[in-house]
Amino acid sequence: MRRAAKEFDPSLRFSSRNCETHGDGSFRLSRSLPRSAFNRPIMESYNDHEAYMTYCFRSAPSVEQVRGVIVRLAGRFEGGPSEPEEFPQERNRLRVRLHLVRERSSVQADTVKRKAKFTCQVCRFNFGEEYGELGQAYAEAHHVVPLSKLREGTKIREKDFKVVCANCHRMLHRMGGERTDPATLKRLLRHGRR
Repeated sequence: MRRAAKEFDPSLRFSSRNCETHGDGSFRLSRSLPRSAFNRPIMESYNDHEAYMTYCFRSAPSVEQVRGVIVRLAGRFEGGPSEPEEFPQERNRLRVRLHLVRERSSVQADTVKRKAKFTCQVCRFNFGEEYGELGQAYAEAHHVVPLSKLREGTKIREKDFKVVCANCHRMLHRMGGERTDPATLKRLLRHGRR
């Protein structure tokens, strides 16, 4: 972690002290990022085992901007970026990954899950009933229309979610990403049980 922080020369460092912990175990910054933190590396360190280098853009970056960041960050490692084929058997090596992540609020998803009593709206599975205390208050919230298909700034409503178990969630993501997928999956499930 220290080496990464030194190598990348982050513009800002933060840890759990700068964050609020939420009931789902996630951290959120207590205050908004300062303008100076955008378009520069940020070091996130939550405990001895978790450290992240984050790179925030003020608006959706172009492909060229993303490519530039990858090349710049990858060049900080010895030997620069490598193709995966060069080390086909090697495990646990450091790799640079860059993801564009759509921001979302967990508040709506949590509300929807609570209202559905954490029961899958496709197969009726309930983790609490099956696993006891370990499974209490657990379910997943599926975006009926994938976030990638929505225009930036689209308001998400409760009706845009379905509460599902992990298995149904995986199956929904294997489908076409249509609003009708949960109903289609429910029909498939009923047909398969006959």
